Amino acid sequence: MGNWNSYQIIQLDHVIQPTDSVQTLSDNLLTLSKHLVNRNDSIWAARQQAAYFRAISSTPEAGPLTVRAR
Repeated sequence: MGNWNSYQIIQLDHVIQPTDSVQTLSDNLLTLSKHLVNRNDSIWAARQQAAYFRAISSTPEAGPLTVRAR
């Protein structure tokens, strides 16, 4: 299943139970969706920070202390 963690797999396991009610399925999908959105936000924030550090470190004025200050 690629890069999925155990929490996501457990949530999917709960979602696909044939005996669950519509409300249970809806609640589980909402929980999984919120988790995926938070994870996606964290990944993008880390990518932005990495891009910022790359940009700062490539400027002529950047010294080791300037890059570490953030």
